[in-house]
Amino acid sequence: MTQIYCVKCRSKTATNNENDEIIETASGERRRLIGICKICNTRKCVFAPSDGSLPRNKSIRELTLTRQKRQEASLKRKALKLGMEIINNNAQKCVKKCLTEMEE
Repeated sequence: MTQIYCVKCRSKTATNNENDEIIETASGERRRLIGICKICNTRKCVFAPSDGSLPRNKSIRELTLTRQKRQEASLKRKALKLGMEIINNNAQKCVKKCLTEMEE
């Protein structure tokens, strides 16, 4: 049985019938796997790779690596934003200084 995350149950649950699962093409040529939750009978879906295989669970190592990459990207964004603010402040001070020198 395929385990797909159910929004209503808030966990990965089994689907009613393995044969009822449908792979359809969503917008942008993305494939998704659709099934019915065995517990609450809610329709649930998950995006699948282009070859139509089922998504696999990531190992703990892969999860920690992706978490680290997200944190690094977040820190990089914050550093760039802070750097731009510093550059803008210094540039404004320099322009003001140059303008006052030219007026004198």
